[in-house]
Amino acid sequence: MKKVTRRQAISRVSAVGAIIGAGVIGGIGGYLAGTTTGGQIRTVTETVGGATITQTRVITQTLAGAD
Repeated sequence: MKKVTRRQAISRVSAVGAIIGAGVIGGIGGYLAGTTTGGQIRTVTETVGGATITQTRVITQTLAGAD
């Protein structure tokens, strides 16, 4: 087994910590972006008078105090 110096250990721990930190920040940012944009995409297909109509709708909900 290869001996690891203190400098190498600190470098590796710092690199892993940076990756984990970036993942956490990205996850929180993605969550907050999803909660503020909201909306669901729904595709509705109907047959009216023999013609097939397909509509794609984005349904959003306004949250009180989300200025």
